[in-house]
Amino acid sequence: MHVILIICSAVLGLLVFGLGFNVSMTRARTKDVHSAGSDPAGAMMKSVRAHANATEYCGLIIALFVVTTLVYSGRDLGLAMTILVVGVTLARLIHAAGMLTCKTLAEPNPLRFVGALFTYLFGFAICLLLLAKALI
Repeated sequence: MHVILIICSAVLGLLVFGLGFNVSMTRARTKDVHSAGSDPAGAMMKSVRAHANATEYCGLIIALFVVTTLVYSGRDLGLAMTILVVGVTLARLIHAAGMLTCKTLAEPNPLRFVGALFTYLFGFAICLLLLAKALI
């Protein structure tokens, strides 16, 4: 059993559910129950977009973790894969923090940039390592 994969999957699940709960609380607070809002600096749009973005990526990342568990069944994940799994999980948390704390979604934000960049880098690397395992 790969505890790191289980923990990171749970953290990503908690992120999606937590951001969804935040959307519900923001809807209740703003009384805006039908839209994502139109103001890129508004709490409603930031909440909805943070949740949507996490939902777009976290499911695929968890699926990659499941495949990783199958590929590495009975074997140590190794340092590289462990770093990638933890790294992509942290990248999603950083990205969500950037989405929720930025002044406006209309302007670049360092946390969003770093979170997105490392999601792509670590995600590509996980896929390439899995592909290499399949071909070797």
